[in-house]
Amino acid sequence: MSPERKEGDSVFFVRADSLITKFDDIVDNPSLKIALGNFDSAQTFYVPLFHLYGTALQASYDNSTRDIYEKVRSGKADVGVASSNAIFRRNSSNPNPEESNETQDLPEAIPPGERKAIFRVIKPRNEDIPIPRSGVYISPQISQAERDAIVKTLFKAPASIQKQARYGQGEEPDYTMFRKVSGRVNEILKCADYRSDRQVDPNQFYPARFYKRNGCS
Repeated sequence: MSPERKEGDSVFFVRADSLITKFDDIVDNPSLKIALGNFDSAQTFYVPLFHLYGTALQASYDNSTRDIYEKVRSGKADVGVASSNAIFRRNSSNPNPEESNETQDLPEAIPPGERKAIFRVIKPRNEDIPIPRSGVYISPQISQAERDAIVKTLFKAPASIQKQARYGQGEEPDYTMFRKVSGRVNEILKCADYRSDRQVDPNQFYPARFYKRNGCS
């Protein structure tokens, strides 16, 4: 894990000139288009769906971070999802993407002369959900001696390598809240036509009902 990294978050965002000003404007509009990330992303799929539980929207799935930004910027999507820090960087007069693990997937920095806010964050009405830091876990199916050898090897690596690989000594994150998120989203996915085991086109917006229905498996 990266002990120096803080827990992440997930927020909704719109263009700065959007008429959407609060979360209720999102959930009360079934024709609204939202760009979501890939199906295994906590930040751009699981946490947003948790907040959207009980709503119906038009959704685009399996977008990269870059595609989410671009869809909202261009007006193809009304709403996108990202971390609050990422939105701050996109609106900053001095973007510094090197500080983020999203750097491989961000759009180009805003050109000089155009340094003004282009996105606006919309906070969900539910509580903020911290996204646990990533970690390195060793399978309990291997022997204790093998586990000890792996740990020893990892921490014998030079500090420069550990920093580059973004791992170090740390405590296991608390997954209590995220288990709740996962459970609710899995209820939604049982009834979904956009499950990760089915082919979807990120360029299409699909009618989506983000709630549990009886009779699904």
